[in-house]
Amino acid sequence: MWAKVYIWETDKKALAAGHASMTLSNGIHISWWPSSKAGKKSVVGNESIPAKPHQTLNDDISGEDGKLPTEYVLNLTPAQLQAITKWWEEFKATHSDWILMKMNCSTVVYLALKSAYPGLSAEEGGVWTPFRVEQMVQRLGAKQAQRQPQPPGLLPDQFFAM
Repeated sequence: MWAKVYIWETDKKALAAGHASMTLSNGIHISWWPSSKAGKKSVVGNESIPAKPHQTLNDDISGEDGKLPTEYVLNLTPAQLQAITKWWEEFKATHSDWILMKMNCSTVVYLALKSAYPGLSAEEGGVWTPFRVEQMVQRLGAKQAQRQPQPPGLLPDQFFAM
């Protein structure tokens, strides 16, 4: 059992914050984006924006202009997999908004992992970013997956085979 954590780097030239998401070995994909109704001003302005909780990895890649992420693999116990799965279902039932400084994609990946790794509570504080998530999964012992260049015409979901 595993969790694959995907990290898209910040693109300062495009003023893009990057992205973090996660796929579990049971097929659940955890990703938290602002809805398409949000304009750039409302995203940057830290307003509460309806989230799109039913993203796929392919949606994430499209949202990052086709850029492929860095992938980290964490081995999970059955109890950890169950904890993250339960947390995600409860989270989606009680949260509907994306907020840049409080409930962004990186915050959601952090909270999902915290449900499986209770000791992460010491990591709280500040704004969660893809870079902070990447540092955290490295400390948890995640292995960076080797990635080959994407062959032309291959869909991203085919490239990241489960």
